[in-house]
Amino acid sequence: MAPNEDAVAGQGLAGPADGRWTRALVGHRSVTPEVEEAIVAVHAESVHRSRISLASKERLIHQ
Repeated sequence: MAPNEDAVAGQGLAGPADGRWTRALVGHRSVTPEVEEAIVAVHAESVHRSRISLASKERLIHQ
């Protein structure tokens, strides 16, 4: 067994992914806490409603 194989042996299918082919997670830096709060509020409001269009959701977020 090669030295690298020991490090990844117990990690299942993700074990061989050593980061060379995967991008770093950077997140959405443009989403401010206020915008995130608005998105979460609109989502919570629209979960138990009838279908609502994305345009309507966007309008509610902007309000």
